[in-house]
Amino acid sequence: MGARSLQEGDWVDIFSLFDPTKCLAIGRLQGIDPSKVVGGQPLGPCWCEILVQIVMERNEQLIRPYGLLQTIEDALGAPIAWPLKLVKIHED
Repeated sequence: MGARSLQEGDWVDIFSLFDPTKCLAIGRLQGIDPSKVVGGQPLGPCWCEILVQIVMERNEQLIRPYGLLQTIEDALGAPIAWPLKLVKIHED
């Protein structure tokens, strides 16, 4: 059975830019619209908006930090922009 594509509302695993095998957090996919503004800038192509719900690697730097949000832990409960290639559907 092939993997289905990501959809708004999916629970997703967020992986590290520096170690793509390391899961940083679990969140809910909010959307993939390239024109959606997150943290003051449009997502752009191949990025998505995720609402961070569970943090595993507290000190990992955000790829696009904004305001007081600098690390994954800072982003708990907040929307962040993350590259689609580092997001996978969460498996229970």
